[in-house]
Amino acid sequence: MPNELPEGTVTIVFTDVVGSTALTNRLGDERGRALMREVEELVRAHVTHHRGVEVKGMGDGQMVAFTSARRAVLCAVDIQKSLERWRRSDAVRQDISLRIVADHLRAVTMLVYDGILPSNEGRGYVLRRLLRRATRQGKLFGVGQPFLHTGVQLVSDLMKATASELPGRVNAIECRDGNAGTFHLVLTNMLGRLQRPFIVDLTADRQVWNYPVYRFQVLENQPVALAEALRLVGAPADVTTWTYNTNARSFVRIRVRAWIVEDSIPPTTQPAGSQLDRYTTLEEYEYVLELDANGNIDGGEWTGVSKTRHPDFLWYSFSNSAYPVSSDDLEDRDNTAIRYTTFKDCLLYTSDAADE
Repeated sequence: MPNELPEGTVTIVFTDVVGSTALTNRLGDERGRALMREVEELVRAHVTHHRGVEVKGMGDGQMVAFTSARRAVLCAVDIQKSLERWRRSDAVRQDISLRIVADHLRAVTMLVYDGILPSNEGRGYVLRRLLRRATRQGKLFGVGQPFLHTGVQLVSDLMKATASELPGRVNAIECRDGNAGTFHLVLTNMLGRLQRPFIVDLTADRQVWNYPVYRFQVLENQPVALAEALRLVGAPADVTTWTYNTNARSFVRIRVRAWIVEDSIPPTTQPAGSQLDRYTTLEEYEYVLELDANGNIDGGEWTGVSKTRHPDFLWYSFSNSAYPVSSDDLEDRDNTAIRYTTFKDCLLYTSDAADE
């Protein structure tokens, strides 16, 4: 590939792997990066063949310049054709199918363990869909008979690595740092009381992925007896006392749905509210709240699949830490729709009003 940038009139081509973040989440970091490298090498081969020049790489894409518009178009067409052949290759398809089966098998095992059976509504419907999709993916790599049941014991054995130091509680530190009680208080107060979106690291057991949460819905809010609370957190049948929090006097089962902007919205200098639906994913979480003698929330325990699939940590941006407060007002190059100091004044005003 030539190193010198072309002069005169040029045609610019941008490549981009749509949904690269979701793909990496699904495949895992190592396999995700490997696939990105394969795509990058494929693109570069066609760019070289059509005499293009790579101006810069952008993580999941490249910026390429051509002295000929015709060569640029032919290069783009060849890239698309090659990617389609590559996408349909057996190796990639089977790798993705295997990972989907592994993920769904774990989710199915946890749901059944939590007492959920296949049905046409609620979590029973989710379980039914998971079973069907995992079975269909199995057929893609040649499994022609029922097989999911053979992996249940393996899932159980693997999950022992995160089994309890206290009955029912997940012990692995990477799945323990997001307390369910804290999550509930932040969710209901930030979004419910103060009407302020906040940020979550969406996966508790992997690298940091920060996504905004802007809406929630309580699907279940039901007081439960001690015995039921113990069952929900997975305590052994012979355990009759609550050992997680000595201040807990009563318990409430909670199931919530959160609206999370999971993928990156393309850079823009205009308000992006109209694009939220396109980039929003719905996540459901379930947990038991621990209430003290006065009925106040004193803690919580994740239940069901949320034991290992819950937000890692929560945070909220209150200031423009990267630049001086006045820089946005002086230049307004990053967002012409609103000045930072105006936003901060509005935020402080709503905070004062909420405290009155």
